[in-house]
Amino acid sequence: MSTYEILKFVHVLAVVVWVGGAVMFHVLAGRAGASNDAARVQALLGESEHLAKVYYMPASITTLVFGLLTVINGDLGFDHFWILGGIAGIVISIILGAGILGPTGAKLGERIPTSGLDAEVQAGLRKMRNVSSIDLLILVAIIFLMVVKPGG
Repeated sequence: MSTYEILKFVHVLAVVVWVGGAVMFHVLAGRAGASNDAARVQALLGESEHLAKVYYMPASITTLVFGLLTVINGDLGFDHFWILGGIAGIVISIILGAGILGPTGAKLGERIPTSGLDAEVQAGLRKMRNVSSIDLLILVAIIFLMVVKPGG
């Protein structure tokens, strides 16, 4: 087994962990939101904050780092659209998570105990659901780029 194959394996494994977890959490969040159970939503927001630190951020950084190492080790070059698109998509996803999803979830988690699922919380949950959906679309687009490699 070559160094390139090991790097690519770790990169793909990180992608599977990251995207699979994101899809599953998106499903769980939809179910919690539909339940109209404030305690369930608050608990899920708490899990989201924890998972962001110990699961999503490490998986996304591992994806990026091992993707870059794979490109360098494989002498693929950074002048391919599918590579640049993948890098940009990962960076955008990290920004969405750290810049919008994390802070919004933390704010809502603090508000729910005193306000329940009031209009402001509902609006915040919709915002999170919309951003999460966009994030998932970006992740799927990255996977498409990596598999199809448009432009060679």
